[in-house]
Amino acid sequence: RLTNDPRLLDALMRPAGAVWFKPVPVTATNDALKALAKLMKRQGEFVGSLHDGAADNRWQRHEVETLRHHGETVIRKILGIIAGAEQAMLAGEDRRDG
Repeated sequence: RLTNDPRLLDALMRPAGAVWFKPVPVTATNDALKALAKLMKRQGEFVGSLHDGAADNRWQRHEVETLRHHGETVIRKILGIIAGAEQAMLAGEDRRDG
């Protein structure tokens, strides 16, 4: 239970330059893809709001940490949908082979 805390995983992986991902399959439905598109739009708007940090090329720690958090959230969501699609594909193959 304690090792599943995202803060602990972030603290362990970040110094190694890695991003962790726990496969949590999400059914790859039209609704899931629409939700992902909505999330990516919000994240894109957020990134656009950080133009001040990039404008003078002087990023502040809190800006970078927030940017990292949002980027990793999008990556995890996308990988979850991919994991769900892979599971559905494999389940379909098992039914055909069985």
